[in-house]
Amino acid sequence: MRSYMASMFILGIIVLGSFFSVNAQNESTSVLNASAISEYNIEFAQFTPEQVAQFHAFYVHYSGYQSHHLASQNLSNTKILYSTLASKALLLNNLQKTAEYLGLEVLVRSAELKISLQLMGVTPRNLPYKEWD
Repeated sequence: MRSYMASMFILGIIVLGSFFSVNAQNESTSVLNASAISEYNIEFAQFTPEQVAQFHAFYVHYSGYQSHHLASQNLSNTKILYSTLASKALLLNNLQKTAEYLGLEVLVRSAELKISLQLMGVTPRNLPYKEWD
């Protein structure tokens, strides 16, 4: 059962990752600027470390990703420094879509180079039904 769930999670990452890359290729050239790396402070408020780890599996594959560093973490809050070539609008869009995919209801706020994601709730995800012999 665990290996089945793990394989479904990995399949989801692959499908969503390909969505982000295809989506980014269709964006105009203004969303990626090779000469301007932006470093954002991203705060995950009221997220467990496990939920942040789920986000991590995705944000390292976003278009324009350069690097990230953990600034601080405790049981309910995590702050990272995230460097990207992507526009802020594309990064916010990718964060929001990742939250939706993971079944997390979030409030996203941004000001200049700071982005805050506040966990508002968790939507239970239906696992694919499998009939056991």
